[in-house]
Amino acid sequence: MTEGEALTEGYGHAKKKHGQSWLQLKKRFRREALWGSSLYFCAEVIVKDIFESPVRLSLNKSFNRGQDIYEHMERFTTSNPYEAAFGYSRAIRRGPHVFVSGTTSIDPTTGAVLFPDSAYLQTQQIFKEIIRALEGLGTSKDDVVRLRIFVTEQRDAGEVGRAMKEAFGDVGPAATMIVGAQFVRAEMKVEIEADAITL
Repeated sequence: MTEGEALTEGYGHAKKKHGQSWLQLKKRFRREALWGSSLYFCAEVIVKDIFESPVRLSLNKSFNRGQDIYEHMERFTTSNPYEAAFGYSRAIRRGPHVFVSGTTSIDPTTGAVLFPDSAYLQTQQIFKEIIRALEGLGTSKDDVVRLRIFVTEQRDAGEVGRAMKEAFGDVGPAATMIVGAQFVRAEMKVEIEADAITL
């Protein structure tokens, strides 16, 4: 049953039981409805004698399902020394949402900055790390909806953009690039965050 069908049936049931006009029921519904999670968008009509109706039970089941998926949180960590030193995860998944922390081109075994002279190669390396984190949490680059890119030098913006298009051009996520950033290491030219939604 779709949301529209559920709401139509709920209105009809209430109208038959209580003799209220469609407009009165609509106003009452708008005032007394409880809206569920964003993933399982649903409503529960709080009108007498509807509590045991198939409509109410169906919507309530969806509402509870939506709540349950947000109770569990998964973390993805790497041997990047900054994660342990600063106390954060490379990426976190909660429900359908995945958030990848700001990622730079750090060698996880040595802690050295890879490709210190090339923003383009750093960006390529960063996207490899981001994709690895996404896959570690059961999603992929195809689910990325937003990228936030921070670059130290204006002259590197074109090369960073080229690397982004090569990695995500087929996905086409929303993206922001900010120039003039400063990072914890002078050799770092680029840092990138990613958000994904997997359904």
